[in-house]
Amino acid sequence: MKKGAKLFEGKHYLKTYCYKPTEHTVLEGEIELCEIVENKLFTANFFPVNSYLLRVQGAGFKRHQIRMMMGTLILLGKGELDLDFIKKSLLPNSTLEVNYIAPASGLILNKMMFKDLI
Repeated sequence: MKKGAKLFEGKHYLKTYCYKPTEHTVLEGEIELCEIVENKLFTANFFPVNSYLLRVQGAGFKRHQIRMMMGTLILLGKGELDLDFIKKSLLPNSTLEVNYIAPASGLILNKMMFKDLI
């Protein structure tokens, strides 16, 4: 799953990871950082002893993109997909589909930074 997360880094065609895109949706995007790391940031009494974070950084994201990326990584971890699926899903004009959207529970927006647009 860690190797799969790293494949999302860079400039890619992201239609596979966009829920119901319209004809106006910009399907290209860049992910600056995507990694699975041990959770040392968040705690809760219902967390397992060892937990992990999917950390993603970019200039903007498509509708449900992170949840669909996480869903893909979950399926990868279960052995239902392979790394080649992720590689092919990011190619220009990919028609591959992700059929699993990770639940929104546990999804935390940790930080937003705005660039000066002037």
